[in-house]
Amino acid sequence: MKSSEKRKTADVLTERSYWIFVGLLPIRLRPLTLGQIYEMGEYINDLDSKNLDLRSKLNVTAEMLAKYKNAPLMQEVFLVAAYRRRWKRRLFRRYILKRLTVGKFQKVMDVITNAYTANFFLTSIIFLHQTKPMTEPKQTTVRGQQSEE
Repeated sequence: MKSSEKRKTADVLTERSYWIFVGLLPIRLRPLTLGQIYEMGEYINDLDSKNLDLRSKLNVTAEMLAKYKNAPLMQEVFLVAAYRRRWKRRLFRRYILKRLTVGKFQKVMDVITNAYTANFFLTSIIFLHQTKPMTEPKQTTVRGQQSEE
């Protein structure tokens, strides 16, 4: 394992937070909670990603301008990642959305991808799916006294 991979793993395990500035406002980016992942999923389902294939050649500028309706959803994802509490999102929403740049959004996406590993998430789903049959009773027995007739 390379030293950069070791550092990345240590940051994830210790749940290291990062500071970024949007305008003059400092924002502390903490690792995501499952609730934040769920909230981001609501916005991501609405993203328009039709006709986007990473393997095909496309005009990036034309595609970016054609998908302009995705920008508000991306702003919402930024707010969810930046603040765990809804009242903080409402409080700082206007200030952040006026000053949010692509570079700041990219930094947040880097933090999310470092902390949120698909392997962990899929392994957890598989583990929970396997525990369901183990915890279900195979046959029920009635407890208490049995009457003989």
